Amino acid sequence: QVIAQAEGSARLTVAYKRTWTIGASPPESGQSSAATPGSSSAPTTDFTAAAGMQVTLAAKIGFSVEINLRLEATLAMALTLYAEAGAAWEIMGGADATACAVAGTSDTPVYKCQQLQTGLTPYVEYSSQVAVPEAPSQGALVYAAVGVWLYAPYPQITFKVGWDAFGMQALVDGCVGCSTTSAVGTMTFCPSGISWASDFGSSPVEPGEKHPYSEGYLVRKSFAVSAANTWNPSAPQPISMQAPPRGPS
Repeated sequence: QVIAQAEGSARLTVAYKRTWTIGASPPESGQSSAATPGSSSAPTTDFTAAAGMQVTLAAKIGFSVEINLRLEATLAMALTLYAEAGAAWEIMGGADATACAVAGTSDTPVYKCQQLQTGLTPYVEYSSQVAVPEAPSQGALVYAAVGVWLYAPYPQITFKVGWDAFGMQALVDGCVGCSTTSAVGTMTFCPSGISWASDFGSSPVEPGEKHPYSEGYLVRKSFAVSAANTWNPSAPQPISMQAPPRGPS
């Protein structure tokens, strides 16, 4: 008995993410002054702190496709010989935006703005051109950045030939073990058969993780712009909170 099978799938991916981050650096210690006995002045407390807020938006859209062909022959209703060939590929693009504001009142550690990053893919990243400048410990920082990205790896091609008898393929491979070698990809030798998965291209210089389909990319690009402005007063004053005077007891 000879059976031929063909399977394929195509997928459109659309994703969106939004995050808000609000943080504050409390004072290591507050400075308090008690009222002097017999004086009409009320006690005061000086607070030092820094706070910030950041909002980040990310969106992506892409297309991926997978195809698999299989030919098998069953002999004596027990032994199955098969051969498979497959291909997988995707292309993905997206955009990111972030805005952050930080304010500090003294030499306490300030809230840190995070530089623009790709929020919905690990396979491409923005360069250091969108780095956040150092925020003043006294004053304020406003930072904003937007970016777009696109990547498409080389298609991954796979081949596999082997046999199976009474469903013992996985058991035999698990007991004996398999070995692998590099051959413009990965070739795997098992007692039940031989398989190969391509890994075309070379490592790109752009930052980002390796894609599961290939070492290299047909295209992997990102572009981003950022702007920042700082304000640092020459004579900062701590925030002073004064308690109301007590009435006669």
